[in-house]
Amino acid sequence: MVENAIAAIQQNVRELQNAVDIDWNIYTSDIRSRRFIERTLHVIIEACIDIAHHIISDEGFREPVTYRDAFVVLNENGILPDHELPAFEKIAMFRNLLVHYYEKVDD
Repeated sequence: MVENAIAAIQQNVRELQNAVDIDWNIYTSDIRSRRFIERTLHVIIEACIDIAHHIISDEGFREPVTYRDAFVVLNENGILPDHELPAFEKIAMFRNLLVHYYEKVDD
């Protein structure tokens, strides 16, 4: 499972890196480009969350109450360094914006 999630992250990061032609103007004006970027980021974030939950389950850590909390649990147990935690908390919150799109993602 972890290997598949890592492969998905790597593949989707490559796809984003290859999308250098999508600048801010294109992102904000072209719905297909916007959806490509947002869906690709969503897949990356979901894979990170899946890895976090897998580690938590395998190690018997406390069950997280939110996606954001999954990264807190990893931090509490020395898996995720303190300096990395804020970035992972932000990606979990961004995931919620992407999934619950009725709260418009701010440009």
